[in-house]
Amino acid sequence: MANSDKWRRALRRTVAALGGAGVLMSGMGTATAAEPDTGAARADGGAPYCVLQPDGGERCYADEGAAFRAAAELGTGRTGTGVLNKGDCPDKYLCLWDDANFVTSKGMRKYVTAGTHFLSSDNADDWANSVFNNRKDPVGLVDSDCHIGGADYITYILPGGHSVDQLSNTNHPCGGSWNNKIDAVVL
Repeated sequence: MANSDKWRRALRRTVAALGGAGVLMSGMGTATAAEPDTGAARADGGAPYCVLQPDGGERCYADEGAAFRAAAELGTGRTGTGVLNKGDCPDKYLCLWDDANFVTSKGMRKYVTAGTHFLSSDNADDWANSVFNNRKDPVGLVDSDCHIGGADYITYILPGGHSVDQLSNTNHPCGGSWNNKIDAVVL
């Protein structure tokens, strides 16, 4: 997958605007509604900012600020450690695995430094199937191949302390699942 210079610049501008002090996501369209769009079919232009819920579901928002506020309100409660390899993710890191249930045949990828990390530099773009945000703040999982409402990319917001053991079970706004679709992460 070739990364678009346009979305890279948009991510860099947004991270720079935050001064590296927070989490950002987007470069998304100009939607303004803060109410969640919880409809199942979002591939036709629905809300692009999705927040994983404790029950495993998701709530999606048209406004990125509303999505971040919702993610922050979920707190930092840890989900159970469950699978052995999930415990290999160090505190304060975002970790990605290429297989479900925090298993890997290609090595776990770990990110701790604030900013945008393009997974192509780690040979891991469009690769992840499970993820653990072992940080207190939300992080963004970016797919630059999905363009809803004219947006350059979409971002899945994963609250601090949360994980997804099978991205193949997480609906993607452009259809299918989030499995093997993440090509950048924003811490």
